[in-house]
Amino acid sequence: MPKINQKIIATWLYLEGIGEDGIYPQVPGSSSTSRFHDIYKRCLVTFFLSARAANDTAELFLFSNINLGLSQRDFDLSILKILNSLGVSIIVLPYTHTPPSEQKMWRNQFFVIDILKHFSNFLEKDDLCLILDSDIIWSGSASTKKLWQDLGNVGSLIMLPIMDKDELINGLTITELQKTSNLMGNFASPQQYAGGEFIALRGYRLKQVYDSSEILWKKYFSLASS
Repeated sequence: MPKINQKIIATWLYLEGIGEDGIYPQVPGSSSTSRFHDIYKRCLVTFFLSARAANDTAELFLFSNINLGLSQRDFDLSILKILNSLGVSIIVLPYTHTPPSEQKMWRNQFFVIDILKHFSNFLEKDDLCLILDSDIIWSGSASTKKLWQDLGNVGSLIMLPIMDKDELINGLTITELQKTSNLMGNFASPQQYAGGEFIALRGYRLKQVYDSSEILWKKYFSLASS
């Protein structure tokens, strides 16, 4: 468990098995193969090495559906050795928010809801938590310090990488996502974001976001089956 009022950095490694294959345009081939899996295991090394270099006191977490420590592969054990040396806490979680079978694009993305559920159980209200995709590199301590300051002041941050509201991203455009959001009864604000690679929340906000995500998850399934 993290310390009180701590900075927390987390990412995930969900490895799909045979029959679970989703579509991930950034990487060719079947997502249930070792070749596909190993690409993201390598990403963990650069992610956590750069995260530790830019955040010497932050708590580092890896969430996964598999236990690397049980692997017999030298490759996996070498990855695990590096993560251990950086002080990464590895949490194995089941995937309880699998999307409907017809949704193939980025099928493992909703694993973040299980991560939010995990953190919601013990984060203090002023803890600062970042949940990020693993295929990124931290740029340095100066920009990182500003990120933590902004998160502490505001309580939540989002990223706006998509300016074209009609650009197809995850099978839907942002405009179409807004229409879906409206059908679920959410009229609070215009849709701004279509991904899950950047989640930045203070502890009290994280609990609110998780609670809302569970409500919306049930509404989404009701909408998809209607």
